[in-house]
Amino acid sequence: MKPPWNCSSLRDLAREYAAKSHGAAGKVGNLSLGVMVARIHEILSTGKLSKLEHFENDEKVKTVSLFGEVWGIGPVTALKLYENGHHTLDDLKQDDSLSTAQKIGLKYFDDIKKRIPRHEVKDMEMLLQKAGQELLPGMIIVCGGSYRRGKASCGDLDIVITHPDGERELRRRIDLKVYPRDRYAFGLIAWTGNDVLNRSAAGMQQHHISHLDPMLSGPSEANAFLE
Repeated sequence: MKPPWNCSSLRDLAREYAAKSHGAAGKVGNLSLGVMVARIHEILSTGKLSKLEHFENDEKVKTVSLFGEVWGIGPVTALKLYENGHHTLDDLKQDDSLSTAQKIGLKYFDDIKKRIPRHEVKDMEMLLQKAGQELLPGMIIVCGGSYRRGKASCGDLDIVITHPDGERELRRRIDLKVYPRDRYAFGLIAWTGNDVLNRSAAGMQQHHISHLDPMLSGPSEANAFLE
C-alpha cells in the first residue's frame, strides 16, 4: 500500500484538487481558492512558481538567507541584522553584537560551507572514538548522517553517542547526540536518515501503520521496529 503522505500521492491529490476546485469560491487562510488553484496549476504545468522566483531574486530575501547560513545565526537574527543596515558578510564582521558562536561561524564561513570528504570524516570519527574510550571506557561513538548512508562527502558530522552504564548529554557541530542505551537505536535512525525515512517513520506511527516501541532496548535500528 502506498503511504498517504508519499510525494507522488500528494502531487496526485493536488491535481485532483485543482481540477475539482477550478473557479471555486471561498478562502484557505489568506488565499482565495481561485488564487490557490491558479498557483497549483502553474506549478504542475511549469514546475515552478513565478511569485516564489520573485522572492528568491529579492535583495532582502537573498541577504537574510545568506546571513542565515552563518552558523549560530537564525532567521530572526538574520532579519534583524539586515534591518540594522548590514548587507554583506563583511558588514557582519564589524558588528560587535554578534555572539562568540556567531563570530566563529562567520570567521570559518567558507570552511563550514565546504563538503567534507568521506576519508576525512572517517579519520575524525576514529579520533572521537579513541578520545571517548580514553575519557570513559565502553563509550560507543558513531558518525551518522550522510556518512553512515555511504555518501562520498558530508556537510557536517552527526555524532551519536551512548554508553551502556548511564545517561550523558553532549552537543556540538560536529553535532554530538548522546542517548541513553534504550534510545540509542532511535538516535541511529534519526541521525542516519535520510529525511524521507524519518518523515515516513513519523507518518507510519501517526497513522498507526507501524509501531515504534519507545522503551525497547537494543543496539540496532531493527530493534526499534515491531511488526
